[in-house]
Order: sequence, then C-alpha cells, then structure tokens
Amino acid sequence: SALTTTLVAPGPVVIEPGGTTAVVAYGIAFHALTSGLLFAWGRQVGGLPVACASSLLVTANAAMLETSPSGLAEPPEIFFFTLALYGLWRFRSQPGHAGIAAAGAALGLAALSRTNALFAAPVLLGCLLIRNPERWRQTRLWLGGLTLVLAPWLLRNVALTGDPFFSLHS
Repeated sequence: SALTTTLVAPGPVVIEPGGTTAVVAYGIAFHALTSGLLFAWGRQVGGLPVACASSLLVTANAAMLETSPSGLAEPPEIFFFTLALYGLWRFRSQPGHAGIAAAGAALGLAALSRTNALFAAPVLLGCLLIRNPERWRQTRLWLGGLTLVLAPWLLRNVALTGDPFFSLHS
C-alpha cells in the first residue's frame, strides 16, 4: 500500500540493512497506538472499566498480534479507521469544524493504507447525516479532509498511469 511503503521505506536505512526491525517496529507501533486510542475513547465513554476492556480486546487480539510485526497494511488501516470513527463520535458529542475535517483525513489515511477502507465512506456519511440531514456543511468539511489526503496520491497515479485508482504498490 502507498502509506505502508512510505512509512517503512526509510526504516531499513536508519535501523539496519535487512530492515526487519523497522517493519516489526512499524507494525507494533500502530498496534500500540490503536490500543491507546481505544483506551482513551473507552475512558470518555464509560470510565476506566470500559477503557481497560476495549484496550485489552485489541491488545490481546491474536489476529492483530500476528499481523503487527509482519509489515502488512492492516495495523495502520485499523488505527486510522478507528481514529476516523473516534473523530465522528467526537463530532456528534462536541461539534467542531476541525474535528470533522480531521475525521475525513483519518479515513483518507486508512484508505492510503488499504483501499478497501473507502467502502466505509458511505456508511460514515450516513452516520454523520442520520440525525440531522441539514449537516451539509459538515459533510463538505468531512469530504474535504478525505479529499485533501487522497488527492495527491490520485493525481500521482493519473500522471504515471492515466488511471487515478491504479496502484503501483500492489
């Protein structure tokens, strides 16, 4: 994926010639970030018991632990997707323009990790508009954050291949 390659590529030069340490550190770092984000979110929702339970579910998840050190794109996708969901939740509880744009940008980063994250965009838009269909301004801000992150990559693909959705990192 585009983001995975960008984040891991400098690691082997800095850390070791083989690059294994960089790949392992990258995966474990995103796993830890996801666990920390869920802890913080859980604490806001239901206090310390909810925070500990939600963080433990991610930390002890065998599938995530298996993919974390492998250099796959799932750990950053899960983190950025969780961050996008958290941003939408925060917006629903405390509306603000920067928060909603950041939630869109987080989904864009998840999509740069794995393209299938974009399939969630219509669902997330529905969640944004479900209670108040008059939120078109916030919807534009959310789409703006998403577009701001994705546009450089899509334009690069058009310039190199003629197709915005053709990935050179597949």
